Amino acid sequence: MTGTVVDRDALFDRLSGASRVTQITAPPGSGKTMLLRSWIGEAGLAERAGWVSVQRQERDAQRFWISVIDAVGATAPGSTRVRALTPAPDLDVWALVERLLQDLGTLEDQVWLVIDDLHELRSTEALGQLELLLMRSPPQLRFVLATRHDQRLGLHRLRLEGGLTEIRAADLRFSLAEARVLLDRAGVKLSEAALVQLVQRTEGWAAGLRLAALSLAGHPEPDRFAAEFSGSERTVAEYLLAEVLDRQPESIRRLLLRTSVLEQVNGPLADVLTETVGGERILQDLEEANAFVVSMDARRFWFRYHRLFADLLQLELRRTAPAELPALHTTAAHWYAEHGEPIEAVHHAQAAEQWSVAARLLADHWFGLYLDGRAATAHELLTRFPAGAADTDAELAALMAADEVMQGSLQAAEVYLSAAEREAASVAADRRERLQVRLTLVRLSLSRQRSDLSAVVTETRALMTLADAPDTAQLGVGDQLRALALINLGAAELWSNRLDEAERHLEQGLDLARRTDQPFIEISALGPWR
Repeated sequence: MTGTVVDRDALFDRLSGASRVTQITAPPGSGKTMLLRSWIGEAGLAERAGWVSVQRQERDAQRFWISVIDAVGATAPGSTRVRALTPAPDLDVWALVERLLQDLGTLEDQVWLVIDDLHELRSTEALGQLELLLMRSPPQLRFVLATRHDQRLGLHRLRLEGGLTEIRAADLRFSLAEARVLLDRAGVKLSEAALVQLVQRTEGWAAGLRLAALSLAGHPEPDRFAAEFSGSERTVAEYLLAEVLDRQPESIRRLLLRTSVLEQVNGPLADVLTETVGGERILQDLEEANAFVVSMDARRFWFRYHRLFADLLQLELRRTAPAELPALHTTAAHWYAEHGEPIEAVHHAQAAEQWSVAARLLADHWFGLYLDGRAATAHELLTRFPAGAADTDAELAALMAADEVMQGSLQAAEVYLSAAEREAASVAADRRERLQVRLTLVRLSLSRQRSDLSAVVTETRALMTLADAPDTAQLGVGDQLRALALINLGAAELWSNRLDEAERHLEQGLDLARRTDQPFIEISALGPWR
């Protein structure tokens, strides 16, 4: 190993023991070229490997095939068999490939033909001719194809026959140990925690790690820099802009930038944000092209962007269209809300600083989050609201009060409860019953915490009444509220030594909890008997 080149023994072994055709498919900067050059040197194949680097957007089939013939002819075994060729305007390229097959027919020693940047070959004719060579060449001729995305070369037949070795992006990702070697040889010393963070941020992407090593060399605080390393770091941003984003047509660039506000994206959501159609096909094509787009499910419906690429896209969106950000987040919030994803909806409403929308969304789903044992998630969402936001927002104040009760801060809960009650008249008429449900639940929780049995009975009766209200029925939580009311009433009766009544109400609450498949409520029904 020289400089910062890392010996990747496992990959070297796969290449040395590969089938007749090897295809390495991975995004730019994954280390394809460096891997192959290192392997050729390590395996001692310099005189038996012909190397072709396809020129950018190569459309000249003759020029491509002359480079192939020259590369094979430059190898020791090929030098005595492959006839040299001079460019001419009337060359029959198909006949040229047939002649090459004839020349290699008597090949005795193995020869490797490495074609790098095959994705740049844009000549349909040349690709068809390459497929012919792959299928008809003698077994002594081995192929290694390096490309950013799969090519239409009929490789499925070789795959079925066991004649194809495939190395993909996941195989090329640097492990922690390899990343440590890379940084050590660049003279960079990182703590284990900082190294783990850097590998996670780069997702083991070779170029990302090498660019980080360049930036870290001589840095006075390497651990801090590693923790903050992102796609907006200048060297990474320049690389990703040049190699990925600037190569995309405007329609795809627009999709990438506008959907960068999302943690994950699917076709319908992309269509909404771009106000076009065809987003799903574009995302699938980008994934197939290894353009830093990763599918998240077997159906290839949900996608995410590589972390560093996402950083770059967000930076570019803020630079080129900062005024669009609030509208994009608002649109995403509405889409997620309509598709039953309340947490993501709240996140985006908050990102758009649509605080009242975020409060309504969280209020409508708070009870469900609570029953599903996700109170911590609701608490985290509440912490994102600005200070003082609940002073004039009754629904948000009610949520804050409920959260404070769960945190054990009863005095703070009383303050928020008072604010919610004071501002209740400002709530839209069609939402007031929902607010009263939340206020009653808060008052009930406070009463239980303070062992105020009389107040518990009063609030449970109020909750029973609200459980039958039309708005509650529309939300589909009536039975859950009745179960909670019965359980709390039974608990109060148990504390009052009214055992028969307590048993009846607790059993009724337990039965309702089981019928509505609410384990959380079921456990709370069993609690008073312990």
